[in-house]
Amino acid sequence: MTDTITIELTNEHRAQAYIFAKNQKTPDRAKEVYENTLAILAIKNLLDNLGINNDLSQGFSWNFLGQQIGNIADLYLPDFDGFVECRVIHKTESKCHIPQDIQSDDKLGYLFVELDETYKTAEILGFIEQVSVSELPRSYFQSLDRFLEKLESRPVNISELVKRHLETIKSGFRDWISDIQNLGNIIKDEYQLSMVTRGRTIRTKEIITRFRQMEDPTDQEASLIQVIETTQDNNELWEAGENLWQLLSKQKRQHPYCPIIVAKDLSDILHYPLALMVGIMNKPHSDKMLIMIRVFPLESEQLLKDLLPQDLKLTITDLIENVLS
Repeated sequence: MTDTITIELTNEHRAQAYIFAKNQKTPDRAKEVYENTLAILAIKNLLDNLGINNDLSQGFSWNFLGQQIGNIADLYLPDFDGFVECRVIHKTESKCHIPQDIQSDDKLGYLFVELDETYKTAEILGFIEQVSVSELPRSYFQSLDRFLEKLESRPVNISELVKRHLETIKSGFRDWISDIQNLGNIIKDEYQLSMVTRGRTIRTKEIITRFRQMEDPTDQEASLIQVIETTQDNNELWEAGENLWQLLSKQKRQHPYCPIIVAKDLSDILHYPLALMVGIMNKPHSDKMLIMIRVFPLESEQLLKDLLPQDLKLTITDLIENVLS
């Protein structure tokens, strides 16, 4: 394999990039998504020619929500149960920017793509297996042969592969947001509770009061489980579930009544200290799930005042972008 490979970008490639870019809120974000999409398609072209299976649909970057909140350009390789990251670098740049939130030892590696100014060609410059800096000089790029050597040396454990896919089905969105515990030093426990208690009934207030007065964690857990198993009110159910999540250690959160709660810092995207929280919880005695989506400020002064930008709007869409809420 040569040191670099040039891929011709077609009208179809540019049309797909435009479809993703037009959904972005700012010109800078639109350009970023446009270029990331072209970089992914260039790498896909290379892998197709090499006979390496790849799946665009499994990538975070091919997901509408992922495009809104992250600078990521990933491509899934099913035979190796892993992702390669396709990073864009411009001809005038001596270093490639690699956001910290996409740096992971779990990736198969990072491929670097230089796009020409007219977006007609993409030159695949090189590869690196792991990254721990946000600005990587071109001189650190390794040969594309090293990428193939990496794939050839990676063992594939079929039983482990099946296990990972089952875990993904259970909690698929864990991959794109970090555990909300990372925000624990910013968000006060009292505030977390108040965010879900608006409009709660007097009965729930009494339960939460008793819960806080209990010193024995076992008694606290039993009190919350009682609420979860008996309440018919979704607000009460979520509040009890969230308190159970706070009570249990990370290792014990496999409890069937404990919700999965994760969050993403949106500050770099919105230029305002906000976080997006998503939680899912099984409803007892039902095949339905409770989903909580919440936006809240991060800075302590705003947190106490519960301040959000006046023009902020949270919209929920389905996979074909029909507005649900």
